[in-house]
Amino acid sequence: DLHVFGTLVVGSNVILQGAATAISEPNSALDIGRLGSFAVLGTSSVQFLSPVTIASTSDFIVGDAATATLASGSILTNGTQGVIDVSISGSLSFAGSTVINEGLITTGGSGTISFDATSEYVHAQDGGSFPPASSTTWATGSTASITGADRNTTSGLDASFSNFVWNSPAQSKEIDLQGVLISVSGDLTISSTGSGSIMFSAAGTALNIGGNYTQDGGNVVFQDTGSAAMTVGGDFQLNVGTFNLAATGGTPVLDVNGDLLIAGALENTGSGTATISLSSASTQIIDVSGSLSGLINLELNGSGGI
Repeated sequence: DLHVFGTLVVGSNVILQGAATAISEPNSALDIGRLGSFAVLGTSSVQFLSPVTIASTSDFIVGDAATATLASGSILTNGTQGVIDVSISGSLSFAGSTVINEGLITTGGSGTISFDATSEYVHAQDGGSFPPASSTTWATGSTASITGADRNTTSGLDASFSNFVWNSPAQSKEIDLQGVLISVSGDLTISSTGSGSIMFSAAGTALNIGGNYTQDGGNVVFQDTGSAAMTVGGDFQLNVGTFNLAATGGTPVLDVNGDLLIAGALENTGSGTATISLSSASTQIIDVSGSLSGLINLELNGSGGI
């Protein structure tokens, strides 16, 4: 068994095997140095109550039937070209903790990664990939965010997220998400796209948001052309920035089940006609202090009225 009360610095390789257990206590730290490796194998288990830092070109491995848990308040930082690998039947759990990923997170075999209701994943790089969607679960209340985007598309967004945040103030180009981000059961928040923009889908792919859509900055395009629907279970709140329903053409639909609150610029620069549908059985509020432009129809399809 291993208890860490101070700082454990790994300069080469550390392997926990068999049925070993390890705990890093509060106010301690695990630093995996450059070219170092920390592996949890066999039926070992490790719990981190403190920060874990994976340096560039280093590895954090959970394999066999081992388990690793980052408990509440702990932060795992995966540096550039660092690798987190969960394979065979290993499991990596984030329980009220945060992972800041500048490197690569992979799974193999039946390895799994889970984020609980108060955990957060921060994608602090341009491009790269999220943890594999097929082996990663996002509990209700968890948050995934992209903070390092500049010009390249991030892969692995085909998961069922709870809350999703885009906040990349250094972004400089338009990034096409290629219709992969389609399911956010909680809130979708756009805080910043820098001097660039994001397009959810060039060809028009449906996007379902269970909670609120909130935009506090940036430039967003729903589709280039097509006839897809963006369904918002809560409020559509455009506070700052621009939201373009279609850049070139098509007949997109914005279906809102909460309030429609427009303080920024809602537009349709395409040649087709876009539709905003209010669909709730409860009373909905329309508040437009910003601007509307282009061909946009408003339909009242709910029974609650406005």
